[in-house]
Amino acid sequence: CDEKTDVIYFDVNCYDSTTGKFSDDLNEQYKRYLFDRNDCENLCRYWIRAPWGKFIRKILIDKYNIRFSEVPVSNDLMFSLKIGYYASCVKVYKQLCVYNYFVWKSSLTAHSKLNYSLLKVHIQTSYERNEFIESHHIPIKYRTNYFYILPAVYRTNKIEAIKTFMEMAKKTPIRYLFQDIFKVLIDFFCHTNKKLK
Repeated sequence: CDEKTDVIYFDVNCYDSTTGKFSDDLNEQYKRYLFDRNDCENLCRYWIRAPWGKFIRKILIDKYNIRFSEVPVSNDLMFSLKIGYYASCVKVYKQLCVYNYFVWKSSLTAHSKLNYSLLKVHIQTSYERNEFIESHHIPIKYRTNYFYILPAVYRTNKIEAIKTFMEMAKKTPIRYLFQDIFKVLIDFFCHTNKKLK
């Protein structure tokens, strides 16, 4: 790879740690960005949130003082976004697969979906992410739709879910508010119907 490339994104294998089989949901989500025909580079820059699946030049990290957030969950969210934003040159190698990612049901990520205080951290880092996107003039289509996390909040604390909904509504520009809510409802019901079949 030439010396001007700051980040290389590559393919990964995602497995379920219990069954040893491919974890279809995560594979499908990750590969959707990596193999997109129209907007692959920007989807990798702004939507691949995990620190794995990429080679990063250390000089890029040092130059912009990019660090993991000091929070118990979502600590890699802003790191990955800033890497994508500040990289002058990125390359995507779809045929290069050098990493196996295992999905653990007992992992902190999985556990955080059942813990309201950890869900709040996810929400706060999502607010921070959208503020960065807006202040750095990243195309708005890469912003986070906060409302996707509401069903998890509702399962952990029904009262706080109402408060969280109101907070999210205030944080969401009115021009996106109804389409964000509608999109979450559509996806939720489609996912529910798929499970019932």
